[in-house]
Amino acid sequence: MLNRMKEDKTRQKSEMNNHAPEADSQNFRSKDKGWNVDLLELILNDIGGTFKKYQIINYILFCLPFSLSGSFGLNYVFTALNVEYRCFIPECDAIGTNVNQSWISNVIPFENGKPSKCTRYAGYSNITTHFTDEICPAEHFNQSHIIDCNNKFIYKTNEISILNNFHLECDDTDWKLAFVGTANNLGRFIFMPIMGLFSDRYGRRTILIAGVFGSTIFAYIRSIASSYVTFVLFEFLDAGFGSMTYSASFILAMEWIGVKDRVLLGSIVTATYPFGQIFLGLTARAVRNYQQLLRIIYAPGFLILLYFWIAPESIRWLIVNKKKDRILSTLKRAERVNGLKLSPNTIDRINIELYGEMKMTPHDAVNVPMDEQHDSKLKQFRIIFTQRVFLLRFSLCAFAWLTSAFVSYGISLTSITFAGDRYISFIVIAIAGIPAMLLVYFLMESCGRRWTISMSLLIGGLSIITSKSLPTYFTIISITLFFIGKCFITVAFTGLYVYTSELWPTSIRHSMMGLCSTIGRIGAACAPMAPLLGVYLEILPYLAFGLMSLIASILILKLPETLKQKLPDTISEAKQIGRESDNETS
Repeated sequence: MLNRMKEDKTRQKSEMNNHAPEADSQNFRSKDKGWNVDLLELILNDIGGTFKKYQIINYILFCLPFSLSGSFGLNYVFTALNVEYRCFIPECDAIGTNVNQSWISNVIPFENGKPSKCTRYAGYSNITTHFTDEICPAEHFNQSHIIDCNNKFIYKTNEISILNNFHLECDDTDWKLAFVGTANNLGRFIFMPIMGLFSDRYGRRTILIAGVFGSTIFAYIRSIASSYVTFVLFEFLDAGFGSMTYSASFILAMEWIGVKDRVLLGSIVTATYPFGQIFLGLTARAVRNYQQLLRIIYAPGFLILLYFWIAPESIRWLIVNKKKDRILSTLKRAERVNGLKLSPNTIDRINIELYGEMKMTPHDAVNVPMDEQHDSKLKQFRIIFTQRVFLLRFSLCAFAWLTSAFVSYGISLTSITFAGDRYISFIVIAIAGIPAMLLVYFLMESCGRRWTISMSLLIGGLSIITSKSLPTYFTIISITLFFIGKCFITVAFTGLYVYTSELWPTSIRHSMMGLCSTIGRIGAACAPMAPLLGVYLEILPYLAFGLMSLIASILILKLPETLKQKLPDTISEAKQIGRESDNETS
């Protein structure tokens, strides 16, 4: 194939020098009847379509880190778990004593109807008897003299989180534990745009490998951290390096998929994300120790180094960046694995893409500048943020991301507050993501991108508000509505990944997704703090989730529809999206 491509390049130069533009265009069109077909479509057709052996292996490889991101991104739910505790009462407690005892009111003051976590009544100095767990008489304690716990506590369970390992009891515990999640999302917020730029510059696969491996190293350091500050610092770095795991693996998959199968394969890839969360919940339930949890769930991250040899780079990225040698090696491997060969027409198109001759037909060149492919990234970003059509598109995308991240992460975090086994509650809510992924495919293909995301946000928001508005004796209905809310918010969030990738050109696609995701991290960073609103009114966090969803469901309809349109490679192509139906203000 290499010799054929070189020969074709020489032949094309000769032909183009000897023909008038009109004849040249006519000659090429007769030679390549697929000129108006996306180049990736031609390549995929020649090597067997979407579901051939080489492509299936690639999708599996891209799904693995995507699934891992489900456990990497939310493990702070369990590492910063707020374990229930109270003061150790030396006069009455023994090793293994239960937190809840019938005599608690005799020895511990109550605050807002609940026993204090950090204070107790002082015992009279003349007590010489150690009472049993069943008996702890009130007359032996001075209930007018309240003292602190002297750093001795009894825990309700044997769970080990940073709370008891770093002795965070009574020291503004709630905000310190919540700040771990905020630090995680701040890391993603700061690193995502940087990683997006690096991805567009150095390739999706390179950033994916660096991100997963760096995240794994920092997680292992967290597992041996000796202080709260050290733990939070490496939480920040872990999240920062891992910030591209989700989007890089998703974009890698998307840039190997043709228009027809984009939503189907996108849904299959994103359907693996809940399995990472389920793996996290099951592992956390089994070990109940945050240090062991981190070492287990991050262990597969070391295998990412193998991707240098077994996983391909995005073929679309290679073509746009004219990486000739890597294109040849990638396509030769695809030909070998699938037992098929590229057609001469497809090789002609690849040559033209690589060497820049007649990048477009004379007719197309009237509408799109020939040198657009060589515009600097800075110039392209200047266009994005100075032209009203792109600025509006970015603003609406960013708000939709912010809302989806805030609500999705908030629901997952509050799921452990339901009555019963917190681990099972977390797993059940994670399972809601699986039917959501199936819904994404059918809804986005039948209703389009905008309406699917809009209606999902609307249904999800209303379900969440309703679930917490019901009386407490409607527990089953409340949990069911919460499950439905999570399912549809996941539909919206997943749809946003597909939709956003279709709105921006290849040369800056990852950068723009990174920017939108970065704005989304503001919502995700606020999510750990949302449950604290429940101190004032229990339904407040859920009202915040629901109202944000309702607003985003309306605004998303201002964006153009991308159903059945090819991924844009240039700024001009991106600008034309939705113009035919006047869906976007120009």
